[in-house]
Amino acid sequence: VSAHSIHPNAFSELEADILEQIGVIFSVGISRMEDLKQVEGVQQSLQISESLHRGAIEAIDGIPYHRDYDSNVYRYIGNGIQELTGYSQDEWTPDVFGSIVLERNNLDSLDEWNAEFLIKTYSGAKKWIADAARPVKDKTGKVIATIGILRDIPRQKQFDREIIQLQ
Repeated sequence: VSAHSIHPNAFSELEADILEQIGVIFSVGISRMEDLKQVEGVQQSLQISESLHRGAIEAIDGIPYHRDYDSNVYRYIGNGIQELTGYSQDEWTPDVFGSIVLERNNLDSLDEWNAEFLIKTYSGAKKWIADAARPVKDKTGKVIATIGILRDIPRQKQFDREIIQLQ
C-alpha cells in the first residue's frame, strides 16, 4: 500500500484495495496474537498462584474443596480425601459426607464456617476432622457454594481431652 502511494501506477485500484484489506487482516491477526500472549501470561500467573495455594494447604495436611449447593456436588476435592476418609475423590459427595458424620461441633463465625466432625471412615474407624470454610454468595446474598479445607485433628482432640481431665 505504501508502494502504491509512492508509485501510484504500480498497482491497479483493485490490487490496491486487496492489499489494503490484507493489511487490515494482518493487523487484526497481530493484535490477536498480542492478546493471546497476554492471556497466556495471565494463565501462567494463575497456575503459579494455584500451585502455591495448594502447596500451602498440603503443608498443613489440608484437603481443599469446593462444594456447589445448587447442584449438590463437590466441584473439587483434594487428593487426600481417600487417606482421610477411605472414600476416593470420585466417591466423595455431600450425601456420603452427611452419612458418615456421627457428631458435629459448630464453631461458626459470621464470615467463616468452622466445625469439627466425628466421622466413621470407609473402614469403620472413627476419627475427628475439622472443616474450615467460607461461603460463596451470589448477588442477592444467597450462599451458593463453600470453599474450604478439611483436616485430620487427632492431636488437637487428644489435647482437648487432656485439658478436660486436668480440670
